[in-house]
Amino acid sequence: IFHKINMHPMRVFLLTLSGRDDAARRELIRGSWGTRGSLVQESSIFGHAFFVGNHTCLLPEAQQRYDVTCTAEYAGQPAGEQRVLMREAHIHGDVVLLAAIDGYYRGLLQKFKLAFAWVVQHTQAQWVLKADTDIFARPLATAHWASALDPTRMSVFGWLWGNSPIPMEPCRRCGKADLQAQHLRMLRGLARFPPFPVGSAGYLLSRPVATFIVEHDGDELPATDLSLGLWFSRSRKPIRLVSAPNVFHKAGDGRTCFRKPKALVCCHGSMGPRNLQRCGNSSWKATSVSETELDALPQCGNLPAPLHTVCILASGGA
Repeated sequence: IFHKINMHPMRVFLLTLSGRDDAARRELIRGSWGTRGSLVQESSIFGHAFFVGNHTCLLPEAQQRYDVTCTAEYAGQPAGEQRVLMREAHIHGDVVLLAAIDGYYRGLLQKFKLAFAWVVQHTQAQWVLKADTDIFARPLATAHWASALDPTRMSVFGWLWGNSPIPMEPCRRCGKADLQAQHLRMLRGLARFPPFPVGSAGYLLSRPVATFIVEHDGDELPATDLSLGLWFSRSRKPIRLVSAPNVFHKAGDGRTCFRKPKALVCCHGSMGPRNLQRCGNSSWKATSVSETELDALPQCGNLPAPLHTVCILASGGA
């Protein structure tokens, strides 16, 4: 249910996964960095949609446990919740209802892939900016920043985590021991985690990488970020990973968006209503980055995770 996007070429599409009961948050984003704010005039440059599962998991333990699997027999559409969601979708035209089940952790990866499939099928965006609802993003600044880059190359920009040792045993005190055990089984034979962009800092993917995600058929770890790292490492085509913590700034508060006008994404976990509104009025000074500048970046090498320096590395290509 999305009537604001057409098939004209656009530079960046902003992909935001959202929960069925997160209408208030979506409204705050529309009024700050979403498409209903001051950036609506630039809709030919970027587009934005919230991606929501069309069903919810009815298992009561789904919200408390990470190892729950919610099949179709436990999925539903509570009448009041569905009515409110459909009304919001029709009014704003920026909500995409996916054939996915919301409300449980292990369903997030399927929802993630379905959202990318929608973007690839329904837009001609050159780049996809993945930004969650608990951060602050600058879509127009991102479009300007990427304007001189080659969108046909397989490229990923973000705050990278890579090269950290894979533990021998799952952490029994971390609350995700069963998930970690599954991760370790799928990563058997690897000494270190393949590098991946950290979702909570947002990341920018070229269209070929978005298509690669959609078409990937192989091991799928419950954790989305780790899955990306594993998929990238097994890609037949080389994927350029660029560590850019200077513009994908994970930490911060309501003042960071003013102190860092060149940041494309910032402030994970600190974007309450007041901070979102405040940051929506912040200015940006993003300058476009060129392929020549990227070619001159140092190789990341065996840097510790996470990567706090601007550098470049390759994944896949085997």
